[in-house]
Formats: sequence, C-alpha cells, structure tokens
Amino acid sequence: MRKALLTTAMEMMARGITPSIAELAEAAGVSRATAYRYFATQGELISAIVGESLGPMLEWQSDASTAAERVDALFCATYPRLEAYEVPLRAAIQVSLQQIAHQRAGVPATERPFVRGYRVQRLRSAAQPLRDQLDEAQFDRVVQALSLLYGTEVFLVLKDIWRLELDEILDVVRWTAGAILQRAEREKPVTAPSATSQLTVDPAPRRARKTVPVRKAAGIGVAAKKVEKLAKEAAKVATRSAAATHEADTASSMAQSDKIARRKTPASVDNATSGTAGRALSAEPRAARPPTQTSRRKPGR
Repeated sequence: MRKALLTTAMEMMARGITPSIAELAEAAGVSRATAYRYFATQGELISAIVGESLGPMLEWQSDASTAAERVDALFCATYPRLEAYEVPLRAAIQVSLQQIAHQRAGVPATERPFVRGYRVQRLRSAAQPLRDQLDEAQFDRVVQALSLLYGTEVFLVLKDIWRLELDEILDVVRWTAGAILQRAEREKPVTAPSATSQLTVDPAPRRARKTVPVRKAAGIGVAAKKVEKLAKEAAKVATRSAAATHEADTASSMAQSDKIARRKTPASVDNATSGTAGRALSAEPRAARPPTQTSRRKPGR
C-alpha cells in the first residue's frame, strides 16, 4: 500500500499538484485513515517521495583513489536522477520554503518540519581522500564549497535561469568542482606551534638582501646625503632660535626684577630727604642788607 500511495502522489505531482494526505487518499481510492497510517503529514509524504527518488544515491560508493575522481563520479550519477525526478523535487523545495516562512513568521507548526539533504554525507564520502592532507577546518570548507554545486537547487538554477540542458549542467558543475579540488590540493594544513617551539627563542632571522640596480643605488645615496644636509641645517637653525629665545627671556627677567625693586622702595625716604634739604637751605647765613639811605631835608633857610 505504501508503494501504491507514493506512485499516486508522484503522478499527481507530475500534473502540477502537490497533494495533501486527504487528496492523496481520495486519488488512491483508500480511506483517509489508511493514508494517514503511512504518512501522518504532507512533509512526511514529500520526504518519502524524495527518498524514493534519490534512494540509490544514499548507497553510492566509489573505489576511486583521488577526490577529483570520486566527486566527478558522484556528480555524473546524481544529476541524471535530478532530471528524472524534477517534479517531486521541485515540490519538496516548495514545501520546505513554506515551512521556513511560517517558522520565521511565528506561525505555530502543525507538522514535523521537512528535513532535506543527504548531500553532506555524500560529499564528505567523495572528498575523503583529502582528509589526510587538510586539517578539519580546511576539509569542511572544501565540502561546503562543493555543496554549492550539488543538489536540486543548483540543477534548477542552471536549467531555469540559464536554460541549460543536462549535459551542459554537468559540464559546468564538474568543471567548477575540479577547480575547487585543485585549489584544495595545493593547500597545506595549518598546524599550531608546539610547546617546545614556543619556549625556544630563535635568533632574529637575517633579512634577505635585495639587489638594487646601480643607477637606483646612486640615486638613493644622493638623496640620503641631501636629507642629512637638510637635517644639519635644521639643527643649526633650531640652536640659534633657542639661544635667541634664552637671551630674550633673560632680558625680560632683569627688567621685571628692576620694576619690582622700584615698587618696594618706601615713599618716606624720599620725603625725609626733601625735608632735610629744605632745612639746610634755610640755615644758610643771610647776606647783610645794605643800609637804606634816607633823604634828609635841610632846614629851611
């Protein structure tokens, strides 16, 4: 019965219908209880259809010795099945996007989320020969880069947007995967320094001498001499300026000292000096005045 329900669902999807469980039961001619016994939600139905479509890829194995050969074989085996089961795979992407939109909008989930993806396990298995050459972070980056080339989304982008046929799609993804793996094979694992190397103090490494052309070296020497001459002249000017500034400061200081000394001289000293001088002048002997001649009249005759 499960197989018959899956076949009916895939036929409905081929006609552009993504059935609910009730619609599937009606199309298959069984009761809803029977259909719900096998698929409790639409997400479970879509997941079962994807598993039926890509089931053989879950058991994929390769005996190739290099990562490039293994990844190339995985792509060549997967993309024809993506084309053969394009319709249900499109429906699976649609259901997944709707669930994500409801989750971000805060709509309560009424069914278990549809979980997509077997690509991580398949790509890790295909790139396994690189595992001993790279550290964990580098190996994860290679698998993540390859995941951009492997899956239904990539197939639909190249088909719907670029209008490519299957052989053209395979050519693009195989070429890009080869470029990623070639870049990864040139990388070296990043190893952390050991405790011993951290405690050991190595002498400073010598700097590599660069070969400078003769003309360039001569030009560098002339420029260095000019810079040295300018520096000496600048030093002389700075010395002269400092001396002039010191002299000006000294003169200003002396003038300020004289001004302060004058302010401290008491005014009474000047007054006393002026009073003594006045008394000295008044004590000088006065010159005798000549007698005043009076005119005497002679008695009248």
